[in-house]
Amino acid sequence: MAYYPAELVKEVQEIIEQDGTTLGPVNAFTQVLDKLKAAKVVYTAEEVSPSLVGDHPDNRGKLGLNPFNVHRNGATIKRAGADRQQLAKATCVELCPMEPLRTMQLDVNRQLIDGSDGLLAPLSGSERYLSVGCGHTVAFFCAALASCKTPQDSIADSSGCLNVQALCEGDAELQSLFDKGWSWTVIPWQAEATWPRLPDLAQRALNASHGVAARASELETASTI
Repeated sequence: MAYYPAELVKEVQEIIEQDGTTLGPVNAFTQVLDKLKAAKVVYTAEEVSPSLVGDHPDNRGKLGLNPFNVHRNGATIKRAGADRQQLAKATCVELCPMEPLRTMQLDVNRQLIDGSDGLLAPLSGSERYLSVGCGHTVAFFCAALASCKTPQDSIADSSGCLNVQALCEGDAELQSLFDKGWSWTVIPWQAEATWPRLPDLAQRALNASHGVAARASELETASTI
């Protein structure tokens, strides 16, 4: 089934194929995003609640979220103060509505959560999107909303857990992010079906340049390669 005009499919695929040769991931994804925006393929979703966002299976070289980096990001945000502008590159892919891919995408998230020793929040059941940029940050918000335990003493309550009320004390912007969420650039699931390498390109570009992203580990880099 063709979701987009043949010329657009060809042009975007040509750019994706230049990734790693004549273009780096940041340049390649920027060019792809410009074309998809011009064609009105991608869109902006406003005030997306963290509970709507899971992790894309291609994120971080298919390793997914690092629970400790999730909480480290949270501690950094608390220490510096919340700034919505730092989340401007938040990007996600729609959760696929088609089986068996939908179940596979959710199962990857469940495996990450089950292996996190309680540091990651359970799935909410209302997930609509899968992050390829800003994933550790949104996972921290989910963990806080679920009152998960945290290894970061600076943001732990007396029981060693996250507490939204305590986290937001004196930080109205952080409270607003918890209450209303924030804006995301959304790649439709049809785009992933058309260009299967697009989510991987997006996560490498965004994690290379995102201000609050953790540096790629050797294992993550090897997995990406």
